[in-house]
Amino acid sequence: MKKYRPSNSSEFEGFAEIYCYQCLHERWHHFMEDDNEEDKCEILTKSLVNDDGVDEWVYSDHSGLPTCLKFQYHNWDNGEPDVGFKTYNITDENQLNLF
Repeated sequence: MKKYRPSNSSEFEGFAEIYCYQCLHERWHHFMEDDNEEDKCEILTKSLVNDDGVDEWVYSDHSGLPTCLKFQYHNWDNGEPDVGFKTYNITDENQLNLF
């Protein structure tokens, strides 16, 4: 799969709103508790400092749209995940077409 790399900050924010900020792995965006590294998504952090992009952000072979291979949806309006919370791995052909 071809890597996806946003071309500017507006494109990045559009992608992050759909994927990063709706993902179980990016807790910090919702609670912003000091600089708690364990609450930050490693993929998102790497994307901000790596000029070559990250391996997890790719163009889907199915739709041709950008996606994150590690995306796990969580509705943060409902607060923290419960114990035993079921996550949904949505990747490639099954990726939500939100972009």
